[in-house]
Amino acid sequence: MDDDDDAENHETGNTLGRIARILDVPAASFFAPEPSPTSEGTGAAATAEELAQALAVMRLFLRLKSSQARARCVSFITQELVRDSPSIDLAPDD
Repeated sequence: MDDDDDAENHETGNTLGRIARILDVPAASFFAPEPSPTSEGTGAAATAEELAQALAVMRLFLRLKSSQARARCVSFITQELVRDSPSIDLAPDD
């Protein structure tokens, strides 16, 4: 393994750590053989496909340079969440 591989692994680990904090899950859950229950306490587990989709969205989101573009993405996802689950509480977890 050379220095480029080490740097890439370090960056990947940092990115997964940030994603884990955003999703409020342990970073180890990305490597677990069985998906862990979500932090919502619903007992629903994220599938491998859902985790892959979330990771793809996060990778693309992190590549956006414009804060306005990121705000549009958050707004779109929020609108879709409300459409999909009208009773969901969108208040921040302070």
